[in-house]
Amino acid sequence: MNFWRELKQKWHIYTVKSGSFVHACDLRRVYISYCREAYEDEKSEVEQIFNGLAKTWREATGGYSLTYRRYVHPSYQAILTLGKDVVPFMLRELQTKPDRWFEALKVLTGQNPAEKSKTFDDAVHCWLEWGKENGFIP
Repeated sequence: MNFWRELKQKWHIYTVKSGSFVHACDLRRVYISYCREAYEDEKSEVEQIFNGLAKTWREATGGYSLTYRRYVHPSYQAILTLGKDVVPFMLRELQTKPDRWFEALKVLTGQNPAEKSKTFDDAVHCWLEWGKENGFIP
């Protein structure tokens, strides 16, 4: 597996740098550090993919008057396949440049805090409050 090969390489670099006997707890530190780096890399990769798809979606569908046409666009559908990891990115988009993320948020979270909203602004507000309450955004 690539994971173990990379871990061994990092382990070798770590032991060579220290120049001394390395205890098992040091391996654990290297492992935790590696996992953290891998998670951050993966997280930023998902964010980059989301941002690219969101930009494409906005540019391609910004002039559509029918909401359902925006929801069926391939970029919007591709965003849904990224899973729940993109929820914080959608909520941040709602904070900075509100758009029609409501259906995707409902699908990904299984919730609809904006169900009784009468206006677009109300729906944005409800989703942002939900995001804060559930730790998705500060």
